[in-house]
Amino acid sequence: MDPLKYGRGASKFIKEIGDSKFIQINDKNMAVIKTEVNKDNNLRQRAAPINYVEIYSEGNLIMDYIDTQLTQDSFQRKRQCFYFWKRRIPPASGELTTVVKKFKKLTPIEKDKELKQDFITADIETHLVDGKHIPYCFCFYDGINKFSYYITDYKDYRSMLLAGLKDICKKEYKGYTIYFHNFSRFDGIFIFNILSKIGRVNPIFRDSNLISMRLRYRKLKFLFYDSYLITLASLAKLAKAFKLNQGKTIFPYSFVNLPNINLNYIGRVPDAHHFNVSFLEYLEYARQFETKLWSLKEETIKYCLNDCVILHNILMDFSSHIFNLFSINIHKYPTLPSLAFAIFRSNFLPLLGENIEITQISGKVNNEIRVGYTGGCVDVYKPLLIIGFSYDYNSLYPSVMLKFNMPVGNPTHFIGDIRKYQPDAFGFFRCKITVPEDLKYPILQTHVKTKDGIRTVAAVGQYEDMLFYEEMDNAKNFGYKFEILEGYTCPGEKKLLILLNL
Repeated sequence: MDPLKYGRGASKFIKEIGDSKFIQINDKNMAVIKTEVNKDNNLRQRAAPINYVEIYSEGNLIMDYIDTQLTQDSFQRKRQCFYFWKRRIPPASGELTTVVKKFKKLTPIEKDKELKQDFITADIETHLVDGKHIPYCFCFYDGINKFSYYITDYKDYRSMLLAGLKDICKKEYKGYTIYFHNFSRFDGIFIFNILSKIGRVNPIFRDSNLISMRLRYRKLKFLFYDSYLITLASLAKLAKAFKLNQGKTIFPYSFVNLPNINLNYIGRVPDAHHFNVSFLEYLEYARQFETKLWSLKEETIKYCLNDCVILHNILMDFSSHIFNLFSINIHKYPTLPSLAFAIFRSNFLPLLGENIEITQISGKVNNEIRVGYTGGCVDVYKPLLIIGFSYDYNSLYPSVMLKFNMPVGNPTHFIGDIRKYQPDAFGFFRCKITVPEDLKYPILQTHVKTKDGIRTVAAVGQYEDMLFYEEMDNAKNFGYKFEILEGYTCPGEKKLLILLNL
């Protein structure tokens, strides 16, 4: 099949190098055509000429396709891909530009060979001073030894925290992980300010929350984590769940927040209204001070250390349980999702074999696809139900992933109306959306910025948004209209859900 005998009449043959022909299409575009002869598998074993065609524009590859001769007068063209090298500008009417976005494949990780329990639990107690939380006690527990620091023994809370953190950052604790419960939202603020004066701090944030901090101090490295992010429960609930004999004790938080409170107070037990417990629990607590005075310093330290010990026991049990099941050390992972991901990569990904690849979508593509995700829609239009039924669906996500096609592989970014070229295109589309003004119950949600943050609404009228193709097709049944602007297509298979960045 001679490539010089078909195509644009204005095309000009330039030269031939090896089995490749170079053809000038116009001032900007050039074609490179390589011809091969391939034998098909039918009984006739006829030779089928095949042309591999690449189109370049100003030196950039913009498309490639394969032409296979069928008869003397006909051939079949299989388009491989479009490539788009310029800015995201709308193409001319009726045109489409595409480019494949390639990402790394998910690879397995090795299981841990031994369980490591090199960690410390710590806690900070604060009280209100002029409406601000000020630390007045700091404690930590290494599994054997308890350490406490009280503000009246120091110049101020900064020197107190500095003394405690320097005792943690010793050679004997090299490589340890230090846990604070609720570190990301509260304790971490104070810790970060002090650690930045001790050594080199590398904080990691996600959604404005502090996830972890790495500290390098005199060639020693330490990790600071929030234990709540890997346990997802309060300390009191965790103590009950892990059936610890040593539970949380009570403490008069409102007492310590009284104006001009003497932090060295020694006297009678604070009144019951300062404790957030039942009166019977208060009486049981107060009974131990019938023959001795109550000390704010002693009770604060005892309460703070008790929390450290409880948290340490919980993490010991949890880490042992996870290691026995999966051979993974939890102390390497700051959040529950990251731990689950490590378990998957070490224990289950190798079972899939080399033929199944999972693409890790990240960066701009990940962010743009995620715009189309709003979570479940829960609207109560009739708050009073006299006769009716309530429904729930167990394991909805895995059942859908098992039964229906899911996006896999590397996505292809397109600009234009993909459905004009691929009517069954599978992917995520950014569209101009028109919603009937009289639609009583809109079904598509969109993100809206408000003074209180990002909110989701089911809007009417016109707006632009990213959405999954099945949501778009379903909404058409309710009167929605769509103009597809751009988006991402990908193969749809019943193998594995494509993994967005974790």
